[in-house]
Amino acid sequence: MKESNKKNTLGRSWQVLLWVFLFAGFMGITVHGKESLEINAQMHEQWESEGAFWAKIAITICNQTDAAAKNWKIIFSLPEGGEIQDIWNGQENVMEENIIITAASYNTTIHEGETAEVGFIIRTAEKMELPQVKVTADMEERTEENFSKGYEEKKVQLQNAEKKAHSCDYDGKGVSVHGQLRVEGTQLVDEQGKPVVLHGMSSHGMAWYPQFTSEHILESIREKGANIFRAAMYTAEDGGYCEGNAQEAKQLTFDAVDRAIALDLYVVIDWHILSDHTPQLHKEEALEFFAEASERYAGNPAVIYEICNEPNGTDWGSDIKPYAMEVIPVIRKNSPDAVVLVGCNTWSQDVDVASMDKLDFENVMYTFHFYAGTHMLDAFCGKIETALRNGCGIFVSEWGTSRADGSNGVFLEESHRWLDYLDEKGISWINWSLSDKEESSAAFLPGTDSEGLGEEDLSESGRFVFDALNCN
Repeated sequence: MKESNKKNTLGRSWQVLLWVFLFAGFMGITVHGKESLEINAQMHEQWESEGAFWAKIAITICNQTDAAAKNWKIIFSLPEGGEIQDIWNGQENVMEENIIITAASYNTTIHEGETAEVGFIIRTAEKMELPQVKVTADMEERTEENFSKGYEEKKVQLQNAEKKAHSCDYDGKGVSVHGQLRVEGTQLVDEQGKPVVLHGMSSHGMAWYPQFTSEHILESIREKGANIFRAAMYTAEDGGYCEGNAQEAKQLTFDAVDRAIALDLYVVIDWHILSDHTPQLHKEEALEFFAEASERYAGNPAVIYEICNEPNGTDWGSDIKPYAMEVIPVIRKNSPDAVVLVGCNTWSQDVDVASMDKLDFENVMYTFHFYAGTHMLDAFCGKIETALRNGCGIFVSEWGTSRADGSNGVFLEESHRWLDYLDEKGISWINWSLSDKEESSAAFLPGTDSEGLGEEDLSESGRFVFDALNCN
């Protein structure tokens, strides 16, 4: 192309209109002779509850062009009586019979080689057929100016990723130093009433990766600076407490808890609901389990109880709060001083909603979960700010450097920003996860020998998080 013609085309934009059907897999669209946006649309789950049908849908837009995709929109029609219950990474608008999901403030532009993901839960009166989806985006060709700007932005991100994870202003010591914890206002404090911030790691499912809760592994994270460990005991999944061998799941959990206590770590016993959606589904099993666990660890200052991991597709006031009001007294009967963590709507993100209808118990904190590739600080920290203003203590009992499904990334720059923010607010955090699962959020590379652990076995996420722990 001649130089004069080249200048005339710089900055040219066009709009691409994409029609896709929701299905598991990618569809590539070609525009003006160039491969354009790839759409990965998936229905992850469908379930029936409260006389209605629910579906969780995620759509990923992947920009494989050499142009920036701006101001994307997702358009589709819902069946009569259908409605969106929850949405993330986007904003819902209604136009006549169509639902239009527009970008959030932080993902309006999808640069070359990058992706944007939006997800939502649909509620319908009858079992839903997958709707037809239309996606539009303004495609802006690369110019000399925006190419240079994009290059510099990437360069800065890489440089920042090599810096120390975040400012280190906590002491990292365990139970022997801080003793019995309690909640004063919104702050976690120790036995002397001094503010304390806990930083540590979570197991993956105890039934699947028990080897990464060994004494050697727990000692390794303590040496890196961790002062808390979370034992995640799934409930409804294969091998979980409610769908597998309850005695085996419980024993794996208690064994890991005992090892953590022996190493002077605080430890969270996590009733890890996920695919069961509502804590009410296995409430009776939860009451039985927490009665036994709180009796076993009665008076032990190391133990913290997390009573519902990530409620989803359910409601705080009519579902989660009533569950907590039954479970917490069972724990208090045996362990009256223990801190209790309570999960919230939408995979433990809606702490703002919970804070408007608080639990009437002392020493309770509300859990907030985030994944740096899905939950951007600028969009989600407002939930935490609202909860703090309403007098609720926040505990980040699970976060990851990846997207919410454990894949893609790692998103180090956004992880930096989150950890800096949590440090500023004095909020404790626990990273997901101590496993060698083939996903980017895992701390170890696939095939890692849990008893011969070395620095070379750490994943990119593991190196980042262990560096974040190594602050004392």
